[in-house]
Amino acid sequence: MPNVKIAVCTYGSQEWRDLADQRAVPSAEAQGVPVMRCHAETLAESRNWALEICDAEFLIYLDADDQIEEGYVEAMLAGQGDVRAPSVRRVKA
Repeated sequence: MPNVKIAVCTYGSQEWRDLADQRAVPSAEAQGVPVMRCHAETLAESRNWALEICDAEFLIYLDADDQIEEGYVEAMLAGQGDVRAPSVRRVKA
């Protein structure tokens, strides 16, 4: 099985980290692959840092307010579904 990791990327205030803990992280952990938490001053810095430290063949990025749909990683690895845009659900508070 290919090596896959999910990076939950946040930036700025603690509010974004808290939101990630409520939304993005639980949905990422349910995928059954390692989850990295990356925080920086900007979203671009957070994503670049995740890429620098990642040793996986595939890296999936999630923002704090994203929730990845159940089974996305399995579908991606099986070549089923549209992987150009991860199947995420945006949740309005």
